[in-house]
Amino acid sequence: MALPPLRSPSRRRGHGGPSTRYALLDPVDSPRQLKLPFPPPPEGWAKVPDITGESHQLPERRFSHRHRCPQLVFLCLLAMWPAIGSRLVAQEFPILEIHLRHGTVEGLPIYWDQRQSVLLDVTGRLHIIDAAQIAHHRLTERVFQPESVRQARTRLHRELGQEYAIEQVGPYVIASPVAAQHRWQEHFIKLYGGFRRYAHLHQWKVRRPDFPLVVIEYSNQQEFLASARAEGAKLPPQAVGCYLPASNRCILFTHGPQQGGPSETMATVTHEAIHLLAFNTGIHSRTAENPMWLVEGLATMFEVPACYDLASAGRLTTEGRIHRYYRQLLQPWLSTPQRLDDALSDLIASDTMFTTATEDAYTLSWALAFYLCERRPEQLRNLIDRLQQRQFGAYLPTERHADFRTAVGIPVSQLSNELIRFYAGSTYLVRTAK
Repeated sequence: MALPPLRSPSRRRGHGGPSTRYALLDPVDSPRQLKLPFPPPPEGWAKVPDITGESHQLPERRFSHRHRCPQLVFLCLLAMWPAIGSRLVAQEFPILEIHLRHGTVEGLPIYWDQRQSVLLDVTGRLHIIDAAQIAHHRLTERVFQPESVRQARTRLHRELGQEYAIEQVGPYVIASPVAAQHRWQEHFIKLYGGFRRYAHLHQWKVRRPDFPLVVIEYSNQQEFLASARAEGAKLPPQAVGCYLPASNRCILFTHGPQQGGPSETMATVTHEAIHLLAFNTGIHSRTAENPMWLVEGLATMFEVPACYDLASAGRLTTEGRIHRYYRQLLQPWLSTPQRLDDALSDLIASDTMFTTATEDAYTLSWALAFYLCERRPEQLRNLIDRLQQRQFGAYLPTERHADFRTAVGIPVSQLSNELIRFYAGSTYLVRTAK
C-alpha cells in the first residue's frame, strides 16, 4: 500500500511576514531510546502496541506485550505511523529483522496481521510490507534507537551528493542546494518556536520529536516530483512542497517560476511544515485515523504569520490572525445556515468533501479549526486529547460525530450558528474595502 500525501500540494494564496529567530530549540543529536513496549510478531497477532500515552506498563520479558491509516487525503491510513512519546525510558527493545523475497527490512513492528505488517526503521521511515513477500523473520540482539542528527546528516549526504549542503537547525536536518543553503532555515526555526508557543498557550500536549525533522529542498523539479512519486504522491507541476508520511519528510522545490507570488509559496511551505511538526510533536495521533478537517484546518490556519510570528503586527488580535483568502471564500456560507450546518456535519463525519469539493473542504476546515482555537480552546483541547487516545483502525462516521459532540459539548447546529455570528462580525472585509 502506498502512502498518499496529506493534501494536494499546490500554490495557494497566503501571506509572508517579518522574520524573527526564536530561541526555543530542541537539539536532537544523541542516540535515544523510544518509550515503546516491544510487540513480538507471533502467528496471527493483529494488535498494535499502545505507544501514545505518557506512561506505560512496560514488558518485563522480551516476549510479553500489551494489546492495544482519502485519495486527496486518505481513507484508512492517515496514521499508520507511531506517535512516539518523548519521555524516554531506559528499557531496550530488540530490532525485528524481516527477510523478504527481495531484500531485508529491519526495525520496530508497529502493526502485524496475516495480510501485511508495518515496520518503523531507525530513520523514522515506515515500511508497509505485504505478508506474502515475507520469507521469515527473527529478533536480533541489537537495540532499537532512533538515528541522531549527525547520523541523519551523514545519510542525506550519501543520498543527495555533494551538490547539497546538509545542516542541523535545531531539531531539523535541512538539505538544500549549496547555492541556496540558507533559504528556509530561519523560517523553519521560526515555525518550530511559534508552533510550540501556540501549543503551550492553548495547553496542547506536545512532545519533543524523537526523530530528526528532515526537510529537503531539491535543486530541480524532476528530482522533487520523483521523490514524491516514489511514495505514491502525484504532484501537479506547480507544486512547491509536500509532506511525505512514509518517510516523514517535508520536500520542497521553490526555485521555479513563482505562480501566485512569493507569499503563496511561503504559505504552502508553511502548510506542509506544520504537518511535519504536528505529526512529530503529538498534536495528531500517529497510530489512529485523524479527521482531515482538523489536520488540514490547523495547517491552513498557520499559513497566517500572526499565528506563529512574534514580529507580526496582527498577532495580538483575532482579526490579525484571520486567513484573508479563506475568510472571503467563507462569506457565501454565512448567509445559508442550513447549508453550513449540513456541510459541517458531513465534514466532521467523513473526509469525502476533500475529494468531492476540495476548496469548500479547506475553507470549512480552516473556519472550524480557527473558531475553536479562538473561542472554544478548551473544547478543541478535549477533542485533540480524545483523538490522541484512539486505537489503530478505521474511524467510523458515528464515532467521529460522537467524539466531536462529547468534546465540544454542543450540537453541530448550534456550532454553525456560532460560526456565523463569529465570522459575520468580522470587520476585515469592511476594512479592506476602504
